[in-house]
Amino acid sequence: MRMNYYPPCPQPELVIGLNAHSDAVGLTILLQVNEMEGLQIRKDGRWISVKPLPNAFIVNIGDILEQAKQCRLHQMGLLSLNQ
Repeated sequence: MRMNYYPPCPQPELVIGLNAHSDAVGLTILLQVNEMEGLQIRKDGRWISVKPLPNAFIVNIGDILEQAKQCRLHQMGLLSLNQ
């Protein structure tokens, strides 16, 4: 297990994001804080920002599962800590 924390930048106009990449691990659990839209997904060749939901985790299945399965996955589920 690996955990990362990226504290808010005191000068957000100077922030440089990561290059486009994919997560090679089988499972990523992400908690976006401070309502910052830092995560994007690529769908049909376009990058779409993922709007953070308060108290909710984003679960990414990663590249390994994409390569291992025979069909494409089109469903997305949301899990909120408030429910």
